[in-house]
Amino acid sequence: MLKRTAIAIFAPLVLAACDPEVSAVEQDLVVAETTTTQTTPYFQPQPLLGQQLAAVPNQPGYGLSNQYGAQIASTALAPNQFASGPSQVGLRTDVGDRVFFTTDSSVLDPRGAVVIDQLGAWMRQYPTIRMRIEGHADERGTRDYNIALGDSRATAIRNRLLQLGVSADRLTTVSYGKERPVASGSNPTAWAQNRRAVFVVL
Repeated sequence: MLKRTAIAIFAPLVLAACDPEVSAVEQDLVVAETTTTQTTPYFQPQPLLGQQLAAVPNQPGYGLSNQYGAQIASTALAPNQFASGPSQVGLRTDVGDRVFFTTDSSVLDPRGAVVIDQLGAWMRQYPTIRMRIEGHADERGTRDYNIALGDSRATAIRNRLLQLGVSADRLTTVSYGKERPVASGSNPTAWAQNRRAVFVVL
């Protein structure tokens, strides 16, 4: 390979020295052919979903090391295999009954998106289930602001479930704003637990 490359590079120079009629265009073509040869990159397989989740960092502003616990790892690797039944307990066991948000946001982070994808699969497996999605906020901000934020969080989840094929007539939303905290205290840990949306089987 090295010998062939050296010949290809020096051949135009030798030709030019021996034959002054060799044009500069011919020399450029030979050099261009040798410099544009590249090795095709090898195929890099994508990591499994569980490996992707392990690589997702904890989001800033949560105040907790991992609010979802082992729930994601256990459900993400075995989609559509829910065995606990179509009930609130079954939902909590198979998927989980809530996701969390960062401050002033209704955008699902990667971990929350995985939970919602699993929720969609769970609802497709149990097509008679209807669900209420409750939006919540932490104590900071006005009542009206937090009601709107909770509504935005519940609506974001509803919209994702609709994209996943869940029928609209199976989903309702409600916002409680900051009125129903699950953790007391004015600190980042309590706020992180209260910035949530909860799924309730009807």
